[in-house]
Amino acid sequence: MKKFKTLVVMDAASELAETSPKIRERLQKLADKVQIHREILQKPEEIRRRIGQAEAILLGWTQISKEVIRSSPNLRYIGVIATGFNMVNLEAARQKKIVVTNVPSYSTHTVAEFLFGQLITFLRRSIPAERSLQEGRWDRMAFMGEELEGKTLGLVGLGQIGQRVAKIAQVFGMKVIYWNRHRKPVWEKRGVCYRSFPKLLRESDVVSLHVVLNQETVGMIGVRELALMKREGVLINFARGPIVQKGPLIRALNQGKLGGALIDVYDREPVDPKDPLLKAKNLFLSPHIAWLTRQSNERMFSINIGNAEAFLRGIPQNVVS
Repeated sequence: MKKFKTLVVMDAASELAETSPKIRERLQKLADKVQIHREILQKPEEIRRRIGQAEAILLGWTQISKEVIRSSPNLRYIGVIATGFNMVNLEAARQKKIVVTNVPSYSTHTVAEFLFGQLITFLRRSIPAERSLQEGRWDRMAFMGEELEGKTLGLVGLGQIGQRVAKIAQVFGMKVIYWNRHRKPVWEKRGVCYRSFPKLLRESDVVSLHVVLNQETVGMIGVRELALMKREGVLINFARGPIVQKGPLIRALNQGKLGGALIDVYDREPVDPKDPLLKAKNLFLSPHIAWLTRQSNERMFSINIGNAEAFLRGIPQNVVS
């Protein structure tokens, strides 16, 4: 198998690479020189210097802009260690004939498991109940919870993760409805009912987002959409931060116009400690870990390295550009 001359491993990719000796060994075989950098770079000029003369980069969330691509003369392969690839300017990559790959389907059940764990924890008020007990109080009636059974779950997007969530929700006795760009007759036969987007928002007790981030989905949940949701409704965003307009969400929560929100993704990551979202009411936050288990991490990196190996063999796989 051919090798890259220089491979640069950046941000989250470097963190994940350090978790497994097998992963590090496979990485070293991809290039004559492998550079692993943990620092998270924000400025384009810093990113350009980091890439330098490299032929290939692996990254998790570093922004690879048009300017960065144009100023990276030897770059011919970008491996995104995630399913989403919005951090890469695909048009600029196409113009320079740079292959961009992603890692699909590595965390489908991982994310679905986490979603229901978080949702049940939120609805049953488990965390504040635990804190109260640790503080020496026995005030059970202050933590009256809610059941999943009988509630309506609205899925915005019915891809692989959405389908897994739908299957689990039905086991819990939830009614599942969905909106998707293209209808899914197979799932409709399984009792997952299609709704228009506005109708889904009106009917759902819980709305969970499972769409990719693109020009059509940026800001798709804003003032109008939040106003359509039930006052006691819960919004879940484990997809991408910019899908939800942050300001309207904060206002809806603080004004009691929305029952709660479970958020694992943000418009900027890492999150600024001063971000007003962190202080909003009825919010259950996690630091983009819905996908993060030992097993999913190993799957993800194994697929990502496999993508690079396939590229070097001349048979690219999981290509997004």
